[in-house]
Amino acid sequence: MAFDAAKPSQLAPRAEYATPGYSRSASVRRQITFLQSQLDSVKGEKEDAMKRLQTVKDTAKLSLEKSSQIIGNLEIVMNELKCKSQASFEVMSNAQSSFPDIQQLRDTVSDAMQKLVDARNRVTELESAQVVDRAALQASSHSLTNAGRLNKVSASVSLLNCACLLRPAAVLADLQARREKDVEKLGQLTGELQELKSREAVALKGAESRDSQCQQLLQNLSTTEHALEAVQAESDIRKEKYVHRFPRKHGATYIALEERFEDQSITLRMTRESNGDLQERLITAEAAHALQNIASQLDLTIKGQEGQISASMKVYEERFKNQEELYRSRVDAEEERASRAEYDLATSRAMVQTLQENLTAITAEGQTLREQLSNSSLPDLTALEEAAALRHRNEEEKRFINTLVQTSQAIHEEEVITKGNELRRRENMVKELRAKIHILEASLAKHLKAQAQAQAKMPPPAVENKSMINPSAWTSSCPNSSPPASGPQAPDRDVPATNVESTPATSRAPARSIPAAMLAGPATVTPVPNGNFSDQGNAVLKGLKTPPANRIFALNPAASSAVLQPAFSKLAMESSDDIAEIEIPLATVSRKREAAEASQKAAASANTSKPPPKRLVCPF
Repeated sequence: MAFDAAKPSQLAPRAEYATPGYSRSASVRRQITFLQSQLDSVKGEKEDAMKRLQTVKDTAKLSLEKSSQIIGNLEIVMNELKCKSQASFEVMSNAQSSFPDIQQLRDTVSDAMQKLVDARNRVTELESAQVVDRAALQASSHSLTNAGRLNKVSASVSLLNCACLLRPAAVLADLQARREKDVEKLGQLTGELQELKSREAVALKGAESRDSQCQQLLQNLSTTEHALEAVQAESDIRKEKYVHRFPRKHGATYIALEERFEDQSITLRMTRESNGDLQERLITAEAAHALQNIASQLDLTIKGQEGQISASMKVYEERFKNQEELYRSRVDAEEERASRAEYDLATSRAMVQTLQENLTAITAEGQTLREQLSNSSLPDLTALEEAAALRHRNEEEKRFINTLVQTSQAIHEEEVITKGNELRRRENMVKELRAKIHILEASLAKHLKAQAQAQAKMPPPAVENKSMINPSAWTSSCPNSSPPASGPQAPDRDVPATNVESTPATSRAPARSIPAAMLAGPATVTPVPNGNFSDQGNAVLKGLKTPPANRIFALNPAASSAVLQPAFSKLAMESSDDIAEIEIPLATVSRKREAAEASQKAAASANTSKPPPKRLVCPF
């Protein structure tokens, strides 16, 4: 009972043995607080790294969305360009459908020419002929004004095409600027990613070192626990021995041993708590390592998407370059067409001016003849000579008018043939460009399919990455692709323009003097038949053959060369300088000579059978 009365709390030496245990626990607590502060700092760095990774992901998503929007805008622009090309093809079809109107205009021109030929036989009715000629001139002026309006309309259409071409150039500039901005952003993001990677590497190294320290501490704890268990077992055994064997004087040592045991149990608890904290740190380090793996996978996916975006941008740049070249060629063709139309208008105006001059000369000559008839009261030899001179003048006038009609007809036929050939050439060029566009679309679709197959064969990543580009939108079966060529198609190559009589068209050579052999040949007027042109304009490439029944041949110049007057000779020489040389094959020359001889014989027989005109009869 005396031993039980001596409690550990009543003994004085307890304070002396308690000081070293408390100092050790304080050092352990300091280490624990230091480790906790380090853990807090590492957690803060981890949160910062997670935030930066989230910002990088957001920026990458935004860039992908912007690129998808740009691709959508490019598809809209492509559809608009296709609509405009279809509109231009409709304009070409309208131009082809306007060939019957040209045929009607040619009929009106041929009627006017026939009126001019009939006017040379009606010298007494010059006043009524003047009214008819003025009406014909007014009609031709109206046709010229209409042609000028058509030229203005074509020029405005070409200007609209130029304005439409400037729009894709501006879109390209915007795309290039956006691409440069995206490249700069990607460079900044890559720099930030490298910094984050370096920080993560440093953090991983620190975590590995701390993991090694934690393992060492765990080993130390395990050894200390085993030692404590052994010491506790020994202390229990010794306590039992001391209780039974030793008296009260050894109670103080026993109490000291109990206090030491309590201190060791406290330190054991603290080490267990620190072990739990170290396990938590190990778990956080493993989570950081997993996040690093996820970040590396995201980097790989971002690099793959950057490669896809750069490839798509290259493809679109090539497409826009091809479209720019195509529209530039179209603009050049429209400019050439406008210049040709202006040249045709100038030539037609010059022809109208020459016809007006001829008409004024004819009217002046008729006036002089009337004055001479009114002044001559009695017939004499001079009147007879003047009548013969007038007859020869009429023959010279016939020859001159025949040459004018022949040259104008040849020029008109040449212009029609050249226009038809130009239309065929343009249609062939349009077909070739359409074929090239279809080939490019097919090759692009194959390339995209090959890329999709290669991506399908690759192992799937941890996070599924869907492509922002739809490969089906670029295949030829997709309704968004360019439609196949529809409507009337032109032949693959230009058919050479040949006449039925194998006579070549007149060439645009510099003006040369016509030889006498050609002037002596038959000058024909070709009426325009109604069946030479078809709806598709296929007969434009054929030359026009004048039927022999409708031909009007010139008179023989050898019969009247002795008494020719210089009334129309000077005008004929001046007009012959403006007439281009007509190249006629030998076979056609021989045929025309035979026809000319037959027509001269018929004209001579007709002249012998006809009575003399009334205006030349002189009463004696």
